Amino acid sequence: MFLIIITQREGPLGVGSTEKCWNLHGHCRDTCSRNEKVFVFCLSGKLCCVKPKFQPNTSPRLINA
Repeated sequence: MFLIIITQREGPLGVGSTEKCWNLHGHCRDTCSRNEKVFVFCLSGKLCCVKPKFQPNTSPRLINA
């Protein structure tokens, strides 16, 4: 019973898993790939890497007053 609890606890935090970020569209990594951008940091301190199709539109917009 004790071994099962340890295995389940270490499973999501293990080497092969990735932490999600940016409304589950980003992945927490040490470095992002070429086409990904960083907008925030993850709780673990890693970069939140977001693919282009989920990146917000950061171009400036004119506001007509």
